[in-house]
Amino acid sequence: MTQQQQEQGTRERLLEAAAEVFAEHGYEAATVREICSRAGANVAAVNYHFGGKEMLYASMLKHFMAVCAARHPLDAGTGPESTPEERLYAFVRNLLYRIMGDDEAHGKLVAQETIDPSPAFDDLVHEFMLPVRAAVEDVVKAFLGQDAPEASVRACAAGIVGQAMFYLQNRSILERLYRDLTYDNEGLDRMAASITRFSLGGIAAWRFGGGEA
Repeated sequence: MTQQQQEQGTRERLLEAAAEVFAEHGYEAATVREICSRAGANVAAVNYHFGGKEMLYASMLKHFMAVCAARHPLDAGTGPESTPEERLYAFVRNLLYRIMGDDEAHGKLVAQETIDPSPAFDDLVHEFMLPVRAAVEDVVKAFLGQDAPEASVRACAAGIVGQAMFYLQNRSILERLYRDLTYDNEGLDRMAASITRFSLGGIAAWRFGGGEA
């Protein structure tokens, strides 16, 4: 193994360990020493590869959000022939998988960022969350029309994404309130179907009720 491969391996282990430790303890309480210990790396490795704890945190968030975005494209499973209802379900399902399906630690980190944003949050919004907004608004316009009032589109889009975030941010409560609720693939598919069904009703109310928020 070359030195470059060794360094890349160390960097990847640090990112994986950082996700676990930051998710468990939060940014302030997480320590570089624990991250390096879990990664099997020298305590100086964080400074060498990332320039410190803050940059490690930012790099870790960007890395895992990029991985999840690539793994779960929001339009996956749809095509030119797909109906608006199929596009809505695909969006919801892939969003759920993106924020909760791959790694529990990643889901915790996303929830932490939305509640207590870090200095890295603005970059994450620009790179990863604006595309989510564009995708959901495009789906909503497939129902309401391309010339639908912006306030109506925003209300529907916020309602759709808000339901997904509800399941993410309230996971510990929901798992205790509803013992049959699961966060495995089958459970996420059921969530997607439920959110889609509820959202279709809301969109219909906007579509046929008229008016703006």
